[in-house]
Amino acid sequence: MKKTRKRSTVIEILGIVVLALVVCFLIKSSQGRVTTSSSIQVYPENSRASVSSQMHEIEPVVIKNVAEINGRKNRLLCTFQDREKAMLSVKKRDNELLRLMMKKWKLDELNSSNWKVYKHNLIPYTASRLPDDLGGDQYENQRQEIEGFLAIYEDDEINQETIKYIGLTNFLLETRLVPQVSLDPIIANFPFDAPIVEEAH
Repeated sequence: MKKTRKRSTVIEILGIVVLALVVCFLIKSSQGRVTTSSSIQVYPENSRASVSSQMHEIEPVVIKNVAEINGRKNRLLCTFQDREKAMLSVKKRDNELLRLMMKKWKLDELNSSNWKVYKHNLIPYTASRLPDDLGGDQYENQRQEIEGFLAIYEDDEINQETIKYIGLTNFLLETRLVPQVSLDPIIANFPFDAPIVEEAH
């Protein structure tokens, strides 16, 4: 009897907390620098992106989707046509520096589950030269190319987050839970020249 009452009380408290979070989200979601009261459409594009030729040598870099927001088309971030082929290509092309990184940071070979660790570990060297145990100036070009690869590789995940948020936005608008939704959480997920970014500034 006591266990059932405790369990019931815990469930009621959790329900109240969840309801409070939903209400806070709904209030917050309708305020922001850029909002929409219309559903957002996402269309396939698949056009060649304007990036360095070194990135295209790894694997073609493309704009895969466009989001129509408030009547204006916003390209999502550019990504590799095939992420896994791109991963294989960069490991083959920049093998020497990647081996030095593995040794220095005691990492497994670069792959789809540890690439963020490589990206994070490279941050301190973005504005300075590589230390001698990473090849120093000898691998500076490779470092820049690996950083470029990792940035584009990450863009695929950022686009997925954007599309998820768009799905939530459309749900909230279609069910009329709110009259408008803030797009502030995804503004930074678009290229700097996208209309949504320009509208935010």
